Amino acid sequence: MSLLKTALFGLSAAFMVTLAYGTLDENCLGCLCQASTGCQNIGGCPRGYCGPFLISRAYWIDAGKPVFSNHAHNPDAPGAFESCAADLACAADIVRAYMAKYGNQDCNGDGFVSCTDFVKIHKLGRNACGNHLQQGEFVSAYENCRHNFNLKTGRMKTALVGVVAAIMVAIVHSQDANCLECICQASTGCNSNTACPDGVHCGPYLISWAYWSEAGNLTLPYDQIPAGQGVYDSCVRNPQCAVQTILGYMARYGKDCNGDNLVTCTDYVLLHKLGRNGCPGALSGDFGYKYEICRKHYNLQ
Repeated sequence: MSLLKTALFGLSAAFMVTLAYGTLDENCLGCLCQASTGCQNIGGCPRGYCGPFLISRAYWIDAGKPVFSNHAHNPDAPGAFESCAADLACAADIVRAYMAKYGNQDCNGDGFVSCTDFVKIHKLGRNACGNHLQQGEFVSAYENCRHNFNLKTGRMKTALVGVVAAIMVAIVHSQDANCLECICQASTGCNSNTACPDGVHCGPYLISWAYWSEAGNLTLPYDQIPAGQGVYDSCVRNPQCAVQTILGYMARYGKDCNGDNLVTCTDYVLLHKLGRNGCPGALSGDFGYKYEICRKHYNLQ
């Protein structure tokens, strides 16, 4: 099975799981932070709960022991838990990792996995989310935030259907996997061992940090991140995560770049190489030459 087909096979499974289980979006994460502490670093760990999300050591361990960069990916270093939980970005990574692992639960029995389920898992724990949240400051703050962002039960599943539909449209318009194959071939010859040859673009598709960020900051589970790599480079150097990043970027920014009134593979390639603001330009150099060979081979438009 080719690099690309392996990646797409994994993506198909991932999308089906996502449709079934929902996802923790940034608004939900923000409401969770707001309800916990008002998104403030409270200092110390009162009653064993640390940082803006009030995370316990057991929660951190269950999430895979994410660490702050100054601990060089060593979760056993003194203070590794406390420093990550105290940092807003690192603490958010802990919550994402925890939900990626345990968020497949319909805690309130409404038939959907929504923000309320993630909040119950966070507050009550992975084994007790079926219990009721006691009324108090946390629940009041969450409810206010939930209403502000319209985080209704089932909303996330509906949104995800739209996202997957957009991705499937992108795949169909680009004549399935062949277009992604040509992007990969033109970038590095689909060399899965490519690191960051120019220090800016990484992996077999040569994806930059800005591109990855605009595609949604996709990450691997923490226990799959190789030593010495961060959340960005480990994703774009992983075939499945890299393809998912590209599809996310194209679902968000896909457009008619060359003015032929069609959205085809060439438009996606222009977007990939020149960026969302530069795609009316033209391909050139080694990348353009290799893409043309691949395009003609697969008879892509």
